[in-house]
Amino acid sequence: MRTQKLIALSLLLHPLASPVALADNMQNCDLQTIPKEAKRLPTHGVDFLHYPPLIESSYTGCQITWLEDGYKLSTAYFRNGKVVWLKGQEPNSKKSFYCAFENGVLVKEKSDVAKCPENLNP
Repeated sequence: MRTQKLIALSLLLHPLASPVALADNMQNCDLQTIPKEAKRLPTHGVDFLHYPPLIESSYTGCQITWLEDGYKLSTAYFRNGKVVWLKGQEPNSKKSFYCAFENGVLVKEKSDVAKCPENLNP
């Protein structure tokens, strides 16, 4: 449940704006370290870092979320500015999970329901 809240919070709190200019946005899906351009998002007790820091409605590619200590929490794939899937790892157990979305709503039959936020719409 805590993982659901952390991921939903991190995805909902990033603003929609101009994306980082990259030749191929799919390259973001394989990032392993935090780029210096990542945006820090302070929350209650945990800081998240997102890259690319801003997503616009035309963006297709991945956004990576790390915890402040460099732990890679999740990779979210966006198509035209909307989350299509999310892959993540729980910080304490390091167990992987997968979440599929259509129009911001969890597709339960394709997802690890207990680990995924049900709705990403604000």
